[in-house]
Amino acid sequence: MSLLAGLASCGPDGAKSGVTSAMNNSAAPDTAADATTESLKLDDQTAPAFLRRYAKEHPENQVVMKTELGDIKVRLYDDTPIHRANLLWLIENDDFPQCAFYRIIKGYMIQAGNIGFYKTKLGKYKIPAEIKAQHFHRRGALAMAAYEEDSVSLKSSSRDFFIVQGEVYEPRVLEALEKQENLQLSATQREAYTTVGGAPALDGHYTVFGEVMEGMEVVDRIAALKVDDHDWPLEDIEVTLEIVK
Repeated sequence: MSLLAGLASCGPDGAKSGVTSAMNNSAAPDTAADATTESLKLDDQTAPAFLRRYAKEHPENQVVMKTELGDIKVRLYDDTPIHRANLLWLIENDDFPQCAFYRIIKGYMIQAGNIGFYKTKLGKYKIPAEIKAQHFHRRGALAMAAYEEDSVSLKSSSRDFFIVQGEVYEPRVLEALEKQENLQLSATQREAYTTVGGAPALDGHYTVFGEVMEGMEVVDRIAALKVDDHDWPLEDIEVTLEIVK
């Protein structure tokens, strides 16, 4: 099953009322500290360099996702600096005004991002892939979603992320899946998928940039909610993101 189908974007291009975009389609500022929501709107060209600088200036690597069903605390990986910095940048600049878990597939994953008609104030852009062999879709993995047109480049959405719930595979079932999906799993991956579980078919297609430290029971609660025919939960599960400093 692919995360590409049904991916909700975070809104069309455009600035929020009262926010200018003087830096749009131009070089990013010399330091991330120079950037403000009034002076910078990122795009596909300016985002990577800006976020690399932002990562160096902001070492924070923990985020808490607060929901009415409980909190989920995640650790962001240092070796996926663009993805780590992107999440920190968006949270710091309050660019998740309508964030919610909007796609739930029990035994697979829960996906969140901005919902509704929202004009992002920081620009609409995608993130270059930072796929690392050591970071895979085991239970509790935090990854960015992607758009179908980026199935070759593997670029990530900048605002839609998911947490893997997954399932535990029997060795023979995992072996069959490897052949079916042409997977080349390491011994570490096989051990994880046959003990703690995960979603091995996603490996190599999405950037895993963090993992759940606390609150997997909350992930399980959210995954157990009733959904409609489009995997949208029948009750809104809003989420507030906070950086642990």
